[in-house]
Amino acid sequence: MGYLKVKVIKEDDEGNETTLKQPLNIEITENFEATNNNAVLQFYTPDVTSSGRIILNEYDKIVIYAKMVDDNVSTSFTNDDVLFTGIYLEPTRNKSSDANRISLKITDLLYVIFNRMHTESYIGDGLKTNEIIQDIFQRKCEKIDGSGTYLLSFSGIDSTRVDSTSFPVIEPVFANKPVYDWINELSTLQWTNTQTEIDSNNIVNKKPMITRIDDNEVKWYYPSDSEDLTLNKNTVLKSYSENIPNESSVNYLILECGQDLEGEPIFKYIYDSNAGASSITKEKYEHRVSLAGENTEYDNTYNALRVTHTGNNSEFTAAVRKLAESYSEYWFDQFGRAKPTATVILPLQKIRIGQVINNQLSSEHKGLYDIKSVSHRINGNDAQTTIKIEKRDI
Repeated sequence: MGYLKVKVIKEDDEGNETTLKQPLNIEITENFEATNNNAVLQFYTPDVTSSGRIILNEYDKIVIYAKMVDDNVSTSFTNDDVLFTGIYLEPTRNKSSDANRISLKITDLLYVIFNRMHTESYIGDGLKTNEIIQDIFQRKCEKIDGSGTYLLSFSGIDSTRVDSTSFPVIEPVFANKPVYDWINELSTLQWTNTQTEIDSNNIVNKKPMITRIDDNEVKWYYPSDSEDLTLNKNTVLKSYSENIPNESSVNYLILECGQDLEGEPIFKYIYDSNAGASSITKEKYEHRVSLAGENTEYDNTYNALRVTHTGNNSEFTAAVRKLAESYSEYWFDQFGRAKPTATVILPLQKIRIGQVINNQLSSEHKGLYDIKSVSHRINGNDAQTTIKIEKRDI
C-alpha cells in the first residue's frame, strides 16, 4: 500500500520559506476554466495561529507536495511532487464544525491576476492571438517602479500553433467583459485558426488552449495529443462511472453567412441530423460572414463565388448556403454534440488539465478522452484523485 507523505510550505514576499504543520485534510480542485482552481487546507487552529492571528499574510505563496513512498521514513520532495501551487487568500470556518479547526483557502495566481483586471474594454490592434494574450497579462503585471519589467514570465505562452505555423493576426473587440472571458474566448478555435481554415473545415488547432500560471510563469498552451494515462481492467480504481448522452447539446444552428450580391443578409437555419429525439429546440447563433466573401478590411480573402456567380444572385445565395451546410457538419461535430463523459476516482495521481486518457473501460466509447477537471482529496493516510473526462471523438 505504501505511505502517504505530504509537505506544505509558505513563502512570503521576500522569499522566506516556512514549512507548515501537517494539515488535517486537503482538497484541491482544477477545472478547464482557470478561475476555478483552488485548494482548501484544514488545520488545527493552534497550528496556523499565533496570539489569535493567522500566521499567513494575504498573497503568501503556498506549495503543496504529496507522494506515496514504500517506507515510513524521512522523505525529500522535488518539483515532480508538487500537487498545487497558489496564493493564500483567506481563512474560513464552518459554523457547524469543530471550533478548534480552521480552513485556509488557497487560490491559483490567475484568480488574483484576473481580479486585478476585473471588467474592462479591449480593442486588438492587429496582433497575433498569442501576442494579444501576452499583451493582456503585461498590462496588469508591469512593476510600478518604472523599470519596464514584469512580475511574471511569459516564456510559457506558445508562439506557434500545433503544426508550428503562426497564430492568425486578429482584431478582437471586447466591450466591458471580465478579463477571464477574454482569455477563455481568445483560447477557442475561432481565434486560434484563420477564418479561411474554419470556413473550409480545415482547422489547425482543434482544441482550446489552456491557461495557467506555474511558479510565476504564464503558460498558454495546446493540450496534449499523446496518451498520458491508460484506464483498463488492470488499473487500480476506487470508482468508475460514465454518462453516454442520447441527444445533442445544440440541435439547430443559425448561421449568418454574409451579404448577397444585392447587399441583403444571407441566413441558413440548419438542423443537426444526428441530434437526439428531444423536441426541445436548442439553438446557437453564429457569425460566419466570410462564407459570402465580404472582402472588407477584416476579411481580405475575396470569395471566388462572387466572381463565379456575378449577376446571378439566386445561384450565388444557393452556393453560399451550401457552404454553410458543409461548415455546419464540422460545427455540430466539434461543438454541438454532447459527448460521452466519465468520472474516475483513482489513488493519488499527479495529472493535469490538458492531458489525455486512453479509456478502455468504456462500455461503448473506448478511445482517447480529454481531462476536463481534476480534484485531489487527502485525509490522513488516504489520498484519492478524481478526474472528469470527455470523449475526444465520437
